[in-house]
Amino acid sequence: MARFTLVAVLFMAGCGSSGGDYYPLRPGLSWEYSLKISTFDGESRQKQIVRNLQESNASGQTVYVQEQSGNKLSYYRRSPQGIERLSTRNLGEEGGDKDEPDHYLLPLPPTVGANWSLPSHLSLIQSRTYEPADRVTPGTTKLPLQYEIVSMDETVDVPAGHFTHCLKTRATGKVTIRVDRGNHFADVEVESYDWYAPGIGLVKSSRVERSDSHYLQAGEYLLELERMR
Repeated sequence: MARFTLVAVLFMAGCGSSGGDYYPLRPGLSWEYSLKISTFDGESRQKQIVRNLQESNASGQTVYVQEQSGNKLSYYRRSPQGIERLSTRNLGEEGGDKDEPDHYLLPLPPTVGANWSLPSHLSLIQSRTYEPADRVTPGTTKLPLQYEIVSMDETVDVPAGHFTHCLKTRATGKVTIRVDRGNHFADVEVESYDWYAPGIGLVKSSRVERSDSHYLQAGEYLLELERMR
């Protein structure tokens, strides 16, 4: 099955904060998501757990720590410009990966039409053959995604409940990769949508990676909030 790391979409969530906060980071909160992944390898279902851990002070700024499914830590700060991710690391690592300056996951204040860019990787599209040379290794092909807030009044139904006045973002990107054992090139298009409930955080996310090339099989995922504590 394809292994998909939820780098961007799970670095957010919250409950019990002020009604207009789409990125609550208060320590002690946790969320459980269901994740369905469909690729050429088949379909898999997973659980994703996000927990807000402690906060600390670094150079006079508050840094928030989040844990994803028990094996990855992410560090954030909230600035007047937006929610900024500082770095990520696996549990047990000394260093980890530092983000570029101004690596914002959501601008503040959020407004319809606001747009920004974030780095991403191909994680879902696969070759239609099982030739080792044709496999698309998840997480190795980089591409930038262009994000835009397309609505702030969406209604979303997920296992956790019925949410209104949600913020919705759309992200798109395209990258060219080699196919047919390196003999041809193909364009891969990525499109994703995220929904955030005020005072709750991320409640739903979807992504698809597709190509017109007959060498490639599209892949997609659907993430939905099941419960929060």
